[in-house]
Amino acid sequence: MTEQEEAGEFDEESEDEGDQVLAVKPWISAVKHMKPSTAPKDNFKVAPQAHMQLKWAHGFRSFDTTNNLFYNENNEAVYCTAGVGVVHDFKSQAQT
Repeated sequence: MTEQEEAGEFDEESEDEGDQVLAVKPWISAVKHMKPSTAPKDNFKVAPQAHMQLKWAHGFRSFDTTNNLFYNENNEAVYCTAGVGVVHDFKSQAQT
């Protein structure tokens, strides 16, 4: 017997106690009935009418990568960040 067991620092559970409390999940039936009756019909075959345009890419991950920053013939930085290819013009401080 260890010192912790002798000091009574550990409690014993019988096999009929414990995780069974989580077996009943009354919130599941409440979640099933939470959809409002006026909710629009799901139509995933039509693309949304919203359009987004990236204005500026912030950040550059360089601490664990190599060979991912280059300069083109116009002395602009060319790199990828967050899945976006960026060409940064230092003179005009613009990105394309």
